[in-house]
Amino acid sequence: MDKQMSLSGLSDELAQVRTKKKEFLAKIERIVPWGEWIKLIRPCYYKGERGNKPYDLERMLRIYMIQNLYNLSDMATVAEVIDSRAFSDFCGIESTAVNLRQHCFFRHWESLVTR
Repeated sequence: MDKQMSLSGLSDELAQVRTKKKEFLAKIERIVPWGEWIKLIRPCYYKGERGNKPYDLERMLRIYMIQNLYNLSDMATVAEVIDSRAFSDFCGIESTAVNLRQHCFFRHWESLVTR
């Protein structure tokens, strides 16, 4: 009788699969000067002095890149980051434990970055 693959084994196997999406995001990872961009944006970024705790700046920048590279709406971006292993790995998000609150925050982020 054949042994059934466990969910964790399947997850590990899927993590190793190379897709066009993963390859493209790996190229973006190499091309984009993340450190320089973060230094430019950090002085303007919300510090969380009142209200909700802000998201990590690099994570938001990566989500913003995905949204623009793939021409996604705010809601579609959140769904893709949660559902796509390539996107969640690129953004540094554990997709099973993700908590992306307030889709309207993306509009604020976009206005901040495009100033």
